[in-house]
Amino acid sequence: MIRKTHQRTTKITAIFFCLLLLSGFYTSLMPVSAAKPKVKAHSYLVMDANSGKALYSQNPGKRIYPASTAKIMTALVALENAKETKKIKFTKQMKKQVNSASIAHLGLKAGATYQVRDYLHMLLLSSDADSAYALAVGSCGSTKKFVKKMNAKAKALGMKSTSFDNPVGLDIGNNYKKTYTTAKDFAVMARYAMSISTIREIVATSSYKVPKTSKSKAFTIHSTNAFYSGAAYDDSLYEVIGMKTGFTSAAGYTFIGVARDIEGHEVICTFFGKSSSARRYKDVKNLFNYTFQQYDKEKINLSVGFWDTRFLASEKVIQKYAKQGLLSTEEERFYPKRNVTEAEFIELINGIGGMTLTASSNKKMVTVQMAADYIYRDDVMIAQKKVDAWMSKLSNVPAEDAARNRLAALYEHRLMDVKSCADAGHKLTREEAVLLADKLANQ
Repeated sequence: MIRKTHQRTTKITAIFFCLLLLSGFYTSLMPVSAAKPKVKAHSYLVMDANSGKALYSQNPGKRIYPASTAKIMTALVALENAKETKKIKFTKQMKKQVNSASIAHLGLKAGATYQVRDYLHMLLLSSDADSAYALAVGSCGSTKKFVKKMNAKAKALGMKSTSFDNPVGLDIGNNYKKTYTTAKDFAVMARYAMSISTIREIVATSSYKVPKTSKSKAFTIHSTNAFYSGAAYDDSLYEVIGMKTGFTSAAGYTFIGVARDIEGHEVICTFFGKSSSARRYKDVKNLFNYTFQQYDKEKINLSVGFWDTRFLASEKVIQKYAKQGLLSTEEERFYPKRNVTEAEFIELINGIGGMTLTASSNKKMVTVQMAADYIYRDDVMIAQKKVDAWMSKLSNVPAEDAARNRLAALYEHRLMDVKSCADAGHKLTREEAVLLADKLANQ
């Protein structure tokens, strides 16, 4: 009796373990939905850079301190107010503004002269405060005027919860009470900054050789972005292509990172950590991993687009035709301000507008020629009074009545913007050609 009970128990136990093993086997075949990573942060936001859509976040609207990630805005304003080749002398007065032991700076020599481009590398790679003040004073005349333009730029970008009172990123820890932002606002700023070729190029660089001056020898600087040195990540999934680190006691360990996969999907992470520098990179890496893995599992959508058309009024129109395969690209750039040749113009008109025009010339397409030869091939009669009224707004007006009439028709039908193309000899850009083709297609 005891023997039979033991055999029965053994059989039940065996069946139970078989079922358990089979259950585990089938479970392993089922797709596993990884949980969103837990991070130690005051705030963060992950954004699809090409669409501007927020994907994941934690307290994205919470007021935080940006620390040296504020220098991205410093770079933006400097570029808008000074050419990259402009030479700026680092003066004693600039040096005096770097008056805190908590400020990271390279200790540039007073009297040394560098180009704006050199200062930008030192600013964005080494987080150099000397360069921040040199760019502020050198591009706008004073730090006060420069900061005013930083705030104006933030307002123009729709950064409603952001304020600056210095170009370095100092905060309440140094008695600068009007520098603050949110993860949401700085994601918008980062998206805009990554549409500027100079900034995009610099933040993708791991090192830079600063040229010699009459006051100092040449020296090499390295990026503070640890993803370019010691912080490992899965580069088969994506590549980190920028941007900027920061730290103050009040802000914590801040980082704005941009990652891109092989298909051209670009993701921005604005991260404001409250643990350690190492944990900052671990958390950002996990957020990037999670985002691209979710895309691979078709849990989220990521967009592909031209990074140099972001924030243009024409962005949606250009992206629409890009998705249809009607626009050529070079390394995900559209080059919207590049002038088009006649052949390129006709290719765009035919593809978007459904026309069958022919042209093979490599001459630059100008407004008056386009109007006369390609848009209005049949005579378009407009009252002379209207023709004269349009011509009075233009420069380089053609002498021929037929050309003037067709040019007037171009503006009369709102196919071209008079404000941007008031010169009849204006060379058309790729952006203008796409917008014109779009209007023709929707007439």
